[in-house]
Amino acid sequence: PPSPHFPVAPPPPSAPPSIHPVPADPIELPSAFANPSEVAVNDLKNTLPSLTIIPTLRSAADWVTWESAVFRVVEALGLQGYICRVPLPGELRDPTSRVVLPPPYDFDSPPEVVEEYRLFWVHNNIVDHVVIGKLAPEIAGSLPPKRSGPYNLPTRTARDTLEYLRSRFSVGSAASAASLKDGVLTLPQCAPGMVPKYVESWRTAVHQLVGSPWDFSEYEKTQKFVDGLPVGSGWLVLKERVRHFWQLNNSLLTADFSFATLATEAMDIHLKWRAQNPQNRKPASTSSRPSSDSSSDPSKGGSTPNDSSSSRPLLKCSNCTMTGHTAD
Repeated sequence: PPSPHFPVAPPPPSAPPSIHPVPADPIELPSAFANPSEVAVNDLKNTLPSLTIIPTLRSAADWVTWESAVFRVVEALGLQGYICRVPLPGELRDPTSRVVLPPPYDFDSPPEVVEEYRLFWVHNNIVDHVVIGKLAPEIAGSLPPKRSGPYNLPTRTARDTLEYLRSRFSVGSAASAASLKDGVLTLPQCAPGMVPKYVESWRTAVHQLVGSPWDFSEYEKTQKFVDGLPVGSGWLVLKERVRHFWQLNNSLLTADFSFATLATEAMDIHLKWRAQNPQNRKPASTSSRPSSDSSSDPSKGGSTPNDSSSSRPLLKCSNCTMTGHTAD
């Protein structure tokens, strides 16, 4: 959708309108900088921040960790006002996240307004770099254009970019939440070697829905979660503990029975299982340790332990023409 800061129709020749008019909203949002000298972000150097802590956003499964890392970087820059949520009329505003919107600007704007407009896009582009810097190529290619309109001026803010991504990858409807929940609730019982993947699938789904109207119930996050774990001895003990807990009709979970605790216990049991099962360790290289079967049986093409070369010629009897011995 087009940016709300850009007019839909081109301006009439007689009276050019403001390129970024003030939104018709009674909450009176502040402009970019009420007093530029007091804004710390003006001291930012002309360098782009490191994005090493931000994972690549490839699908909805990455959304929670990706969004959290993006906000951490932006908050460290002191520019969270460029992507924080716009408060509703009458809602208490967060003084640490002052909303920053494109200031009004037209062709007759005085120099100080032009400079304010320029500073907004300088700092917005830094935030936009954080938002789009770790997107999968196919996702980055689907973003709306950054410049549009009859004058080809910048119109897509970092907030617009984040809202577009949120509409695609965040859980924002009952249907998408139901699909996410069904994806883990219908998982079959996993094999011991698949426990890390099973736990990660549950963690992703739980983190996506936490705090939303469609969050998992405590029963689902505990009993349904352990139901899909393997039948090994360690996991059976964990399953029995959770089953017994719910049989006692305990409606108030303790820290020992939270999803986070159970997921950690399941992974700890998996690590012990790997240590106790040698077949899950990396096999030794065959080039450094030949098979005992082939090395002791010449009929299989192997060499005997006393052979010094695998290319030694076969012995052949001159009387019976059989190999393996001589007439002597």
